[in-house]
Amino acid sequence: MKSWGMEINTALRQTLKELADIKSALDASTIVAITDQKGDIIFANDKFCEISKYSREELLGRNHRIINSGHHPKEFFRDLWRTIAQGKVWKGEICNRAKDGGIYWVATTIIPFLNDKSKPYQYVSIRHEITQRKLMEEQIKALPKRIIQAQEQECDRIARDLHDDLGQSLATLKMIIQSSWLQEGSTVNPPKDHKKILSYLDTIIDKSRNLAMRLRPATLEALGLPASINLMIDEINRAGKVKIAFTHSSLDYLRFESDTINVFRIVQEALTNILKYAKATKVKVSLRAGKDRLKIKIEDNGCGFVLKDKSKGLGLITMQERTSLLGGKIEIQSGLKKGTSITVDIPCRSIK
Repeated sequence: MKSWGMEINTALRQTLKELADIKSALDASTIVAITDQKGDIIFANDKFCEISKYSREELLGRNHRIINSGHHPKEFFRDLWRTIAQGKVWKGEICNRAKDGGIYWVATTIIPFLNDKSKPYQYVSIRHEITQRKLMEEQIKALPKRIIQAQEQECDRIARDLHDDLGQSLATLKMIIQSSWLQEGSTVNPPKDHKKILSYLDTIIDKSRNLAMRLRPATLEALGLPASINLMIDEINRAGKVKIAFTHSSLDYLRFESDTINVFRIVQEALTNILKYAKATKVKVSLRAGKDRLKIKIEDNGCGFVLKDKSKGLGLITMQERTSLLGGKIEIQSGLKKGTSITVDIPCRSIK
């Protein structure tokens, strides 16, 4: 009997040591808190105090609202409490605010402890800090915006160079050629070779001007979005390869989550893709503003494509990224010999 009692004591000491070791490991690596049924904190380990910057005395008896950052909507926490109150485990990522005002993120698992009636009587929260990972995710998420902004800055620089440097140089060259035939004694009609050179120069000047406009439409700020799109469409229509019909509601007082140039680029990219690949003869472009949404619809009667084959194309990816920057959604419908329809739904606000 004595031997049996000693075995029990030995086993109990071993169990207690294992529990102490587990607690020590948790304290060193994991944020642990225990709350009662009402949600008041009844235990907070050292790691919790360290990351929250609150002392244990400041945490005990309080609920987790003490570290609420305000990042999550109320429904987020209502869903959390509904889940654990039903005796289910909740897992998710929570943004908290430390005592010094600093923000930190934790991957959280909340486990309800149930009584003999299967009702929770306390909750154990096990958390791991993921602040650095979340910061990296935010940086990656912001990368497309920075790339697009850099692209627009470079387009702006090239457009200025085309207009100010190349454009002015070509205009000066044209004046020199015109003056040269006057010096040669031609009073009215220039020599044949001069006429040909002037014709080439006029063509190059028009092309450089159009290229500069495509790179950075100067009319966007001066005349607004519809006028800029209309000028672009007029240029395409003059080429005669496709007929584009353009309709729009009043857009002059709309503001978007990102630069208006992104709205222009979405339409521009869609029309560029149509001209390159669709073999369309007719295109419809419409911009309709509602109370707080702008809907862009671009339809063509071209050859269409299988979505899974083209959905990763550079043009469509760029449109999707710009739509995302604007906080909107893009929907593409297409099929072989069925044409293509692109719908972009963008949030906006009126400054009237």
